[in-house]
Amino acid sequence: MNTPSSEPGLQHWRWQRGSALVLTPFGLWFIFQMLLLPDFEYQTVISWLATMFNSFAMTVLLIALLVHSLLGLQVVIEDYIANPLQRTLIRITRFIGIAILAATITSIFTI
Repeated sequence: MNTPSSEPGLQHWRWQRGSALVLTPFGLWFIFQMLLLPDFEYQTVISWLATMFNSFAMTVLLIALLVHSLLGLQVVIEDYIANPLQRTLIRITRFIGIAILAATITSIFTI
């Protein structure tokens, strides 16, 4: 017998809501930080991102953003794409998302 917590739909729902909960404070933090920057010149943004806390918070924000967007894209693919293509498109989407995230995090931590 399947328990409700083991159903894939419920797990998906929990991950979507959990990522939204993480996105809210970190998204607000990011907006607030951008408003406090004196300008958006390259050197200003790089020096802002070079601090340990800002690079960590930005990484958390990007991971939550990736998880949330991939879950949303999965729902769109499942709802609107023909069944034979669903798995392939979901895998391609995840691969591209993870590749972009890896490149972004690598860029952040090489500053």
